[in-house]
Amino acid sequence: AEARHPSKKIESRDRIKCLMTGLGFNEAINYSFINHLSCDRLNLEPDDKKRQVVNVLNPLSEDQSIMRTSLIPGLLETMKYNISVQNRNLKLFEIGNVFFNTGRKDSLPDEIEMIAGLWTGKREDAVWFSKEIDCDFYDIKGVVEELLGNLGIVNSDFTHMPTASCFYTKPGFTAQVIIKDEPIGLVGELHPKVLTNYDLKQ
Repeated sequence: AEARHPSKKIESRDRIKCLMTGLGFNEAINYSFINHLSCDRLNLEPDDKKRQVVNVLNPLSEDQSIMRTSLIPGLLETMKYNISVQNRNLKLFEIGNVFFNTGRKDSLPDEIEMIAGLWTGKREDAVWFSKEIDCDFYDIKGVVEELLGNLGIVNSDFTHMPTASCFYTKPGFTAQVIIKDEPIGLVGELHPKVLTNYDLKQ
């Protein structure tokens, strides 16, 4: 029998992975289970959808006691580990499913595939003739613009995120990513409280 063509979804995922690698990012692969304190560490509001967690029965540890509703905690834990072994300049991304509790008895959670990226440390590798500069909001915004452009998405907008809507990102350094009047994500620097909650200093 003739082999089936990969689905559009798989093609898109592979294309995004290829583009992110080309932009200098390494793929992270984290567990779908995270610490039950993750929502608090991300500063989420009590009614945030990301608090609709699915609890794991008989978890192996507290670090794997709920199913993730965000890829951010996994990336921050990966960052924390890398910094502990002196890898301070990191460009990471992850593509994976997040899981939301529907609240319906005997019902499977809602599963949504997401992408998240993280850039920390210096903008470029050190060279003798240039000063090292830390990456910032505009660097990571540029990555998102480059990714969208290479995917053929030309009608994207970046709009200011109001302070009241900034929970795990820094007010004044956060933007919503809008496509066809539809918010599809955000780009921003991490909130100082979140850095403290994860014992991160950069």
